[in-house]
Amino acid sequence: MTVQELGEEYLLLTDSQDVLGVLESIGKSDLEETYPAIFVMVGEAEYLEVFGCFRAVPRLGDLVERIL
Repeated sequence: MTVQELGEEYLLLTDSQDVLGVLESIGKSDLEETYPAIFVMVGEAEYLEVFGCFRAVPRLGDLVERIL
């Protein structure tokens, strides 16, 4: 899947503290160095889906991997 294929309901997080906070909350803090940027879909006080991107500034054609 690429960045372009993600819908508008996903929020892009690139700040390292924000990324780490999300990863810690889903028990995946070991992925902090792998994914400098993540896309999250937020439900009612929970993360429904999280995708990681290998670039700190994602481009539309960049691959993303599902984390949650």
